[in-house]
Amino acid sequence: MDPTQPVIAVAGWVSSSSRWRAFEQQWSPFLHQYDLPRWHHTEFLTYVKKDKGGTKGRWAEAHWLQARRKLCDIIGEVHPIGVGAAVYVADYRDVRAAGKWGLPEDAYYFCLDRCLTELIHQITEIQGDEGIAIYCDSDRQPALGKALAEWHAQRYSPRFPGTPLKRKVSLTYTRDVDYTPIQAADVLVNEMYRYMKKKTGNIQLGAAPPEGDPKAGWIIDRLKKSCALLPKLYTKRYLELDLDPKGIIDGPPRRY
Repeated sequence: MDPTQPVIAVAGWVSSSSRWRAFEQQWSPFLHQYDLPRWHHTEFLTYVKKDKGGTKGRWAEAHWLQARRKLCDIIGEVHPIGVGAAVYVADYRDVRAAGKWGLPEDAYYFCLDRCLTELIHQITEIQGDEGIAIYCDSDRQPALGKALAEWHAQRYSPRFPGTPLKRKVSLTYTRDVDYTPIQAADVLVNEMYRYMKKKTGNIQLGAAPPEGDPKAGWIIDRLKKSCALLPKLYTKRYLELDLDPKGIIDGPPRRY
């Protein structure tokens, strides 16, 4: 956990393999149009543009606005489900210090666990589920991710009528230039991070776009028209409710 960051966030998009193939067919020409080797959302939001030759420059305002709209349209055509978890580092430390739940020291571990819970246990097709293939950025603690995914896969059980008795789960760590949908996940993670920093108090992304920051509010507002945005944004109280087995938050048993 980076002690300098006020928020830790982990997130991704869920859709069918055929829709992600269609996404890749549009994403590559999109990057080529703006001479980009990959999409780096943090740089984009600060108007920094690094071209394929490695030269850094600034986005022209007209091109920046055009790219922002096109970015949302391409992701929106996939009609994905956005899942994720984000927590304020200070709140996480306070709850962990109480010693009630034996939380891991690293808040990233906690957020990743919540994402895998959603992906493996809670998002399934009622009929004809073929399992889930999860792709992660190769610089995001592969050993931890693989151990957690295996733990969840071993404990999978159907939660609703019609869901599969057993489920195939695969987890692949790769570079975002080799599997470009990971670059779309970078958009969601960064938007979650910025939304949390606004301290709206909302526990759902997009419930009320932050005012006064069009970079943070506009993209969320645009995406939620064609995407299901389900990331969990943990305030201290929500975190306590989520961990408390007697709380009002429904979900699979936790091991903390």
